Amino acid sequence: EGAYEIHSVSDSRGLKFRTMDGARATVVVGCPTAHLSWRQQDSSGDSTFAVDKSGYASICQRMGSPLSDDSVGLIDVVAEGFAPMDVSVVRLVNGHREAIELDGIAAKEPERDGSANQWTRFRRQKATYTLSDAVLQPGEYVYRLERVRDAANHVVTLSDTTSGTSAIMARMVVYARPRVTWVSGLPLSSSIWLSDDKQRASHHALGLQLTGQGPWTVDYTIDTGAEVLHESRTFTKAAAAALEARQAGVYSLVGVRDSHCTSGTLVDVDKVTVERAVRPTANITSTPIMARECGGEIGANIVLELTGRPPFAVHYRKRNLRNTQSRAAVRVVRTHQHRHVLAVTPSVAGVYELEFFQVDDDNFPSGQPISTVVRQIVHAQPSATIHTLRVPPAVCRGDSVKVPVHLSGEEPWQLTYALAHSDNLVTYNVTDITDDRYSIEVGPLYDPGEHTVDLVSVTDARGCARKLAGNSAAVLVRASGPHVAFRCDPKGVRLQEGDEYSRIPISLSADAEFPVELTYRLQDSDTVFHATINHASSL
Repeated sequence: EGAYEIHSVSDSRGLKFRTMDGARATVVVGCPTAHLSWRQQDSSGDSTFAVDKSGYASICQRMGSPLSDDSVGLIDVVAEGFAPMDVSVVRLVNGHREAIELDGIAAKEPERDGSANQWTRFRRQKATYTLSDAVLQPGEYVYRLERVRDAANHVVTLSDTTSGTSAIMARMVVYARPRVTWVSGLPLSSSIWLSDDKQRASHHALGLQLTGQGPWTVDYTIDTGAEVLHESRTFTKAAAAALEARQAGVYSLVGVRDSHCTSGTLVDVDKVTVERAVRPTANITSTPIMARECGGEIGANIVLELTGRPPFAVHYRKRNLRNTQSRAAVRVVRTHQHRHVLAVTPSVAGVYELEFFQVDDDNFPSGQPISTVVRQIVHAQPSATIHTLRVPPAVCRGDSVKVPVHLSGEEPWQLTYALAHSDNLVTYNVTDITDDRYSIEVGPLYDPGEHTVDLVSVTDARGCARKLAGNSAAVLVRASGPHVAFRCDPKGVRLQEGDEYSRIPISLSADAEFPVELTYRLQDSDTVFHATINHASSL
């Protein structure tokens, strides 16, 4: 290889002559060649880049923009021949083909002085060009050399001249960056509570979603307010991966590494707040409720000021100390508010004691003991109500009706009521009623139609009078009662020998619903018989 010049020619007889000065030299160059070579890990600039013994390379996916300068020099194109040379490279990314043309590859050599051989530029040179790739997309990357051309325009198709493919083709796998996020369903906008209650969890599993190739190492921090703790947790399986939250603080994901990608992060920026639940408390105060119409206290407004996490449940025992035989009744107040007013207005007078002994909230459902006692003297206001369900809807003429009335307040009572029928209204006054369960005797009623009993007013032992409105009961007096008659055959009723009895048909009509009580006797007999019939039948 090189530049050849003819200076003189000699024949067989020894005759010699010189060639003309300035004759063109003949240049002989070798065919150009090229091959691929992976760069060393320390020169690639990426600690995740590696090449195995078979020449198969791997690297972790890069993050950034395709137009950024963050490309990595992973592979060298080494060309030898008459420089400068052009090399055609094909890159396949997950099967997608892209041609890369490298023009004017030449070795970087210092300037030669004038004494150097002018033909040295034709000698074979070795030039190296480093291919840079952003490797933003995970998958398989294949680089293949197709052609090389030297400065003398000699073109060599490399696939036709190279027996092996390892020199002109290189393969690399780009692993996707691992990712870690909180599982869906975690309350990112609110807090997760840790509780010492036996019905609640003392720790919580903060679920993670992992992608990549295990095992994974997740880096996270816990901001306790006093300090920031840096923690790591390794998982061999992505399923059921979770961080155990055993202390209060703000949990933040910082980074994740897997078996292929040991640098860089791809994390969720959301934070999870874990708080230590405080036991619920109750501050209880009471103010009496005064009567509007009469003097005295008729109950109490009990204010419950609660701390904790709603909903709340406040347990108390209620008893009337005047009734020594009664047992305390257990009651529960449930509320979602931190301030709740419990109005206690008993219908019976007495000295009432309310003992508050437990408060529950959402974090402590088993309850926390409290001890607050409220006592209140109650002068119940007089009142009277009719039990309308126990008043018969209809009666016969001449019947009387008992109208049950429930009285409240301090005995004895004086009750005023009115009986109205058509355009007639009569007022009655009953005094010295000592039983809170009293029945008004109305009747006997002879006029058919609707009769209405209205409670007008009630007065208790303290002389407190209270008007009553909208408390009435209606009774219908039927114009006629039930009617019964025989429906005998004109030929009479015959009794055959051996028969014990014979049926006599009857007809029955009544305004009221059946059954109807029937009384009868046989002619010329003093024996009275009774029967109950449900419909027109026979006797």
